[in-house]
Amino acid sequence: YGLGGLRPDWKAPGFKHFVLAPQIPVNMKYARITHQSPYGQIVSFWKKENDRVHWELVVPPNTTATAWIPAADAQSLREGDQPVTAMGLVVKTGPHGTLQINLDAGSYAFEWPFRPQRY
Repeated sequence: YGLGGLRPDWKAPGFKHFVLAPQIPVNMKYARITHQSPYGQIVSFWKKENDRVHWELVVPPNTTATAWIPAADAQSLREGDQPVTAMGLVVKTGPHGTLQINLDAGSYAFEWPFRPQRY
């Protein structure tokens, strides 16, 4: 699930906890993946518009996820129409120049300025 970024967490088998780390190539406009887990459908859908990335994701009931977001800083990252810092989400520096956010079950809509990723 490279483009959508779905990765299992081997410490929590069966997708009780999982990682979402989307890969966003310069020459692609969007990608969508879904996975039917034992707890419900996991969704990762991103698209680029006007030099911004819009990423919608679904974390099924009774699960949690860690999102690795390729955004430059927490101030530029929004969830819905608010900065993530105002939403009470804890943002940490993650691997490979990403921001890391632990998510409870629910639907999320993140947005940030696009920047090419280095792998």
